[in-house]
Amino acid sequence: MRPQHRQHLFDWLRECPPEILWQYPQAVLIIMRRMFSLNMVPEMLQVKEWYVTALERNTALSQRERDNYYGELEVILSFLAFNSITGMSEHHRRAYKLLSGAPQTLSKQGIWTFGAPSVLGLYLRTGCSLRQTVEDMQECMPPYYLLSGWHGAGAAELTEAEALLLQGRIDEMDMPLQKAYYQAEKHGQECITICCDFLEMQRDLFRGVYSSKAEAYSRHQWQLQPWKQSMLLNTADMCAGFYYALLGKPEYIPSWLTDGNGQQPSVLYPARPCRNYISAQCLLAQGQYTELLVRWSDWEQECRPYSNFLCLLYLQVQRAAAFAGRGDVTSCRASLKQALEMAEADKLVLPLAQNIALLRPYLEQEAQGEYSAAAAAALHLGQQLEAGRGQIMSARFAEAGLQELTEQELQIAQLAAARHTNREIAQRLSLSEGTIKQYLNKIFAKLQIDAAAKNKRHQLERFFPNS
Repeated sequence: MRPQHRQHLFDWLRECPPEILWQYPQAVLIIMRRMFSLNMVPEMLQVKEWYVTALERNTALSQRERDNYYGELEVILSFLAFNSITGMSEHHRRAYKLLSGAPQTLSKQGIWTFGAPSVLGLYLRTGCSLRQTVEDMQECMPPYYLLSGWHGAGAAELTEAEALLLQGRIDEMDMPLQKAYYQAEKHGQECITICCDFLEMQRDLFRGVYSSKAEAYSRHQWQLQPWKQSMLLNTADMCAGFYYALLGKPEYIPSWLTDGNGQQPSVLYPARPCRNYISAQCLLAQGQYTELLVRWSDWEQECRPYSNFLCLLYLQVQRAAAFAGRGDVTSCRASLKQALEMAEADKLVLPLAQNIALLRPYLEQEAQGEYSAAAAAALHLGQQLEAGRGQIMSARFAEAGLQELTEQELQIAQLAAARHTNREIAQRLSLSEGTIKQYLNKIFAKLQIDAAAKNKRHQLERFFPNS
């Protein structure tokens, strides 16, 4: 049931004689759940009315059978409260009281996050609510585990780890992240394991540790895995794409994440806001600033139905970064102020830090203004990220870059590493300062040194320790 079949699905249901639908209540419930995934909520509510009518007219049902059917309905209706974990939990608790066993319409092997790699991307609804969201998840998930047989196991711990990462509390997230891994692997929850990997890959950038999981998440490798849910291939792509965008290796980004021609693989509606901010980060890494701004309004609109606050924050930061990339100072400052206002209450500085290369001068200005605390924290965290990314680039990709340098580039690189100024190098080689600057930009690109970083010469020294 792919998105292109949405209308066919409902047309077939309307054409099906009611007495046939009433004979297969489990199938009707499963169709209702799929309708939610396809953003067919009005149609889903219509089918619900058919389902209730069928139960009321069926006098042959025992009370236990009737309770079970209504319990199954509560499970399905919980999705209508989606991204309010407390609202969903009310339905889950009612279902648990009505059902005499595990719900037949809820598969433990189903993708708990609808294919999104971020839990808070789905469940953080507003600003000033990060701590409450973590606490709600910790309170509401255990009853759901009882109902579903540990579907989504590890999600509560994962939410806490993600909250800490978003605040830049890198070392503090290790314990809840490991707990989430343990619970997910213990109960066979692959989708939660992937979400854990998504956080770990981002964390390791700050520590200067290259993530081998990024390579394992290439589509070729993942197609060899025995996953029952093919949609996890798209989740793996999102994880790898976001990681390589942050690392500054856009050539490794899966092409469908930035493809604007509508031929993207299927991503269920609830997961699309997460997919959108990941795609935006990939476009930034590719320098496609105009393309990001053209598509931004559509992406922003898709965050509104379920109040995906974290995704909105990312998009606002990325919009500011795209304006910065285009040199539109006024628009960048306006978007950045909105992003800082959104981030400040809960100290959600990670999205800002992850775009430090484009936003640094603007954050430095804001560090003296209204949102000084958030801007200063983002600058500090961004500096850590750049240092870690530089270590990864030097350790993993630098050797190949050195081999790509021409004889002239190698000579200029050695002189720059020895702390000679552009003027001094130009005089020694009988070239202009402008030519030396152009050469250095090529050198930095080949050696994977961020051209926007302040400590480029210091990073260059690591390649020429004897200069």
